Amino acid sequence: MIRLEHVSKSYESKRVFQDLNAAFSLNQSYLLTGASGAGKTTLLRLLAGLEEPESGRIIRPEGLRIRLVFQEDRLLPGLNVRNNVILEKGGAEKAQALLEELGLGPEAGALPESLSGGMKRRVALARALCASPDVLLLDEPFNGLDEAWRRRAAALIFREMAGKCVICATHYPEEMTPYAHERIGLD
Repeated sequence: MIRLEHVSKSYESKRVFQDLNAAFSLNQSYLLTGASGAGKTTLLRLLAGLEEPESGRIIRPEGLRIRLVFQEDRLLPGLNVRNNVILEKGGAEKAQALLEELGLGPEAGALPESLSGGMKRRVALARALCASPDVLLLDEPFNGLDEAWRRRAAALIFREMAGKCVICATHYPEEMTPYAHERIGLD
């Protein structure tokens, strides 16, 4: 279980959270909803340990492997697609299998600059899944993907993360709703 206890967070004069309490089971999936600026990205960054609350605390089990797929793809331009995926310490076979599932097998040797936005997004998803995390945090994971790829990517995410924790902030909740155990509104 990951718990947030009385968490408050601000950026300059903008209060994002005040006395937020939440709990996330390590074997369930969650869908974060809310308007732009509601705090979805901030919550994911807090859960990942990339930011600290101003007050309150976040309790995570020791040794928990957490991966965050950012809104931006953050691929390394000097590495080909396969090496960008393997970067997360997954095996080459698993990386190739994920790339094949995401329609990127033929592009495994290509550099990111030659890929479309949707292809880069799928590489970022493959990289996170290749690491076999305990918790997968997804910040708008379907940007740049058409409806068919959003559905295929969602199915792959939840097959790979079965029995683990997925927390997803998305403007495409319809792809995640069949898999989410709980919807959390941050409005």
